[in-house]
Amino acid sequence: RLSGQPPAAGALSFQTMVSANLVDLLGAAPAPAPGIPEALVPTAPLKRVEVRMPEEAPRRVNLVAKWRNQLIELLGLDESLTIADLKVIVEAETAVPPARQKLLGLKTHDKSKLTDATVLGHLLLKLPAHKFVLMGTPDAELLVEPENPASRVFDDMEARPVHELAGVNE
Repeated sequence: RLSGQPPAAGALSFQTMVSANLVDLLGAAPAPAPGIPEALVPTAPLKRVEVRMPEEAPRRVNLVAKWRNQLIELLGLDESLTIADLKVIVEAETAVPPARQKLLGLKTHDKSKLTDATVLGHLLLKLPAHKFVLMGTPDAELLVEPENPASRVFDDMEARPVHELAGVNE
């Protein structure tokens, strides 16, 4: 209605409409406002409304590992994965076994020690992708000791005189 005009016959006031909506929301009729007859205040039965919150999709973590001269993107990891799971994923990319992996630059929220049981959701990460350094050597690149090292060594020092070894000329 326009201000200054009387309300139309049978029209509800704004306060009455708000009261009716409160009944729907709160489940109980509010006390009548001063000046409003009891007959205009709605009295509805208590309504039980079950509100279901949509299940949250698991949060995702984006990590970038720097290993040698490569950047390995590990995008969309579930935050419920552990460091041990992360090491298995990194092994698939680098062939570095989890036992020889060292992850530098990953810290927890509470500054506790990082273990294989630490969950990615407890890490203090930068957005959009947290970078960390991976140290480790693949199995194929490990130095292997010869089976019988004495068989490959040739000692050519025994046949020379001592003064030739010292570089002294006679």
